[in-house]
Amino acid sequence: QNAEAKIKDKVQSTITALSSGRGTGSGGPRSLTKRIFETKTNWKNLLRNFLSGMEKTRPTWMKPKKRAFAAGYYAPGVRKEYTKIEVVVAIDTSGSISDKIIALFTSEILNIVKAYPKVQMKIILWHSNVYGDIDLDAAKSSLKQVTDVLHGISYQAGGTELSSVKDYLEDKYPNKKFNGLIVFTDGHIE
Repeated sequence: QNAEAKIKDKVQSTITALSSGRGTGSGGPRSLTKRIFETKTNWKNLLRNFLSGMEKTRPTWMKPKKRAFAAGYYAPGVRKEYTKIEVVVAIDTSGSISDKIIALFTSEILNIVKAYPKVQMKIILWHSNVYGDIDLDAAKSSLKQVTDVLHGISYQAGGTELSSVKDYLEDKYPNKKFNGLIVFTDGHIE
């Protein structure tokens, strides 16, 4: 019984030592990690709510509310105004992020572009520092062009310091006001 407990402890300590935590290096070639990533939060709904809250609407008499008209009164309808949405999308490419997770991140960016065709994204690639800055205007690009840009990105692995994104944006765009910052990460950060 005691030998069995020692074996279980040894196996558990080995698993803990081998499990990936936050990256600590300064970067290097992308490692292929085969790790299953399960989310506990439905962040797809959170992302949709975040972006849909930026859409502007205004009342219009050109298209009245059908329910109000059927009820016997005339009320203005709602018209969406497609305003330019400028967001920063920071993609964590540290050592704890596997290629499957990066593929998930890029597919979510494609879904944002499909759902919000007027979105302008500044895609920031980061680990211990920012090493990539890509401008993506969905209104001026076809879906194939957006897909080609996302698949053509070369990723690096390294440590994980989220403050590098903040510092980079403050240094490079000191007077720019973005509508939001979306950070794709696994949570293993500084």
